[in-house]
Amino acid sequence: MIFKHQHCYFFWKPPEIASTRGKQQSFLDIAFEWSDTTTNKNLDLIAEMEWSRTQLDQHTQQIFLDVMQGSEIEQVEDVQIVIDELKKMFGHDQEYGLLNRLDTVTSGLLYFAKTPEIYTSRKHRQSEYKIKKYYLAKTELPVSSQDISLPLWHHTNSRKMIVVDEDLLNSKRKQKIKWWHLLPACTSIVKNVNNYNLIHIHKGWRHQIRAHLAYIWHPISGEKLYHDSDEKHLQLYSIGCKVWV
Repeated sequence: MIFKHQHCYFFWKPPEIASTRGKQQSFLDIAFEWSDTTTNKNLDLIAEMEWSRTQLDQHTQQIFLDVMQGSEIEQVEDVQIVIDELKKMFGHDQEYGLLNRLDTVTSGLLYFAKTPEIYTSRKHRQSEYKIKKYYLAKTELPVSSQDISLPLWHHTNSRKMIVVDEDLLNSKRKQKIKWWHLLPACTSIVKNVNNYNLIHIHKGWRHQIRAHLAYIWHPISGEKLYHDSDEKHLQLYSIGCKVWV
C-alpha cells in the first residue's frame, strides 16, 4: 500500500522489520536494494502482508486522511514506478529520500520525499521542530489529552530509554546520568479514537512514545520492553505528518 501527495510518498511498514539497513533485513533492503530479479516478488510480499487485510488498516487509512486533511491524497497502484523514481532521485546514502524512521516493532507509514529539494527542506523543518508526526497507540484504557514533556536518557546497560523526572533527579541514581546526553522530548496525546490514542510528536527519539506512555502507567498494548503484554505485536502505528508553520 502506497499513498502520495504533493511532496511525499507514504509506504506502510509491517511490524518486526527494521526501517533502514543494519544487522537485520530492513524495509529498504526489501523495497530498494535486492536484485532486480527478486524485486517484484518482494514487493508482492510486502503488499500481501497481514496488515493490509485487517480492519485496523481501513481504520488507519481514514485517520490518515483526516490527519492529512487539506492535502490531495491518492493511493498508488504501481509500486515499481515509485521505487524506480526514488532510486533515480536519491542515492544509497540518502536512504532513497526517507524522512522518518520507525522502531523495528513499530508499524505504519514511512514517508519519502519526492525530490531532493523537498528532502532538504523537510529535513531542515524537522531540525526546527516544525513537522508534526502523528501516531495511533492502543492502550488498555483511554488516555486523557495531555502533553508529556519530560526528557529522555539512554540507559547505560539496557535498550530502554529512561524518563527523567524530579524523583529521578532527587535520587542517588542521578549520579549515573550524563547531563549532556539528556534528550528534550514532548509527546502530545490529542484524543482517543475507538480505543486508540491519537498522538503527535515533533522531532522524536528512539522509543519516545513507548517510554512516555509507560511512564504514565498506560503502556502500549503489545509492549514487551516497558511492560509485560501478551499481545503479539506492538500496537503503535505511524499514520502521517504535517508541516507546521
